[in-house]
Amino acid sequence: MEQTPQSERRTATKKLVSFALSEVERKYGKGQGDGLTPLKYHNLRHSQDILWAGQQLADLAVKNGKISQNDVDLIEIATASHDIEQGLGGGTNELGSARIIEEKMRKAQVFTEVDIGRVKKMILATTVYFKDGVMKQSATDDYLTQIVADADLAHLGRESEIYWDRTESLLKEMKKTDNPSPEDKLTFMKSQPTFLENHKFYTEEAKQLFPHKQANIAFVQAKIQQENL
Repeated sequence: MEQTPQSERRTATKKLVSFALSEVERKYGKGQGDGLTPLKYHNLRHSQDILWAGQQLADLAVKNGKISQNDVDLIEIATASHDIEQGLGGGTNELGSARIIEEKMRKAQVFTEVDIGRVKKMILATTVYFKDGVMKQSATDDYLTQIVADADLAHLGRESEIYWDRTESLLKEMKKTDNPSPEDKLTFMKSQPTFLENHKFYTEEAKQLFPHKQANIAFVQAKIQQENL
């Protein structure tokens, strides 16, 4: 039986997601010192986390009538592929990731140029910058970009053990060691309450699905007190 255009699109989406995750694993590993250029945070687990978060947000947004089912495919592609490139530096990494998946989407021959452009915008939405010392993301008024930006930082509002596990992994990646010094660890912990307070989810779906930021502020404050004893 011949596939319908929708089933062809869904099949192509799954292949692109698989390609993206495989590339991330090949390049950056699973956070266990593996991969061509091992990374402790921006590795396969992070991409899987963001894909999962994007799917949760997308499903709820569909139920809320904010996006279409076709948009879910694009969100899955964007979240899985947003960190394919991690060797070019902030901002440029996102452009590099977008270029890689754009080429793959065109070769699939089931996505429109509008689809491809929207995926690029979603990936670029994960670009961060600082304004008045506060980290900002680059989402636009396009709701899909807001969903992907929220997915990228969903761990901030997940359960405390997940939040802290991902946060520690980021510190290890930043310091390029599995054992950051006590001073570096304490400094990093002290930055977290303000960081969490300043961060705002774009979407109501993220606020509903990842509601634990205040609990995580209390969690990290308790850890700081323990370190100071």
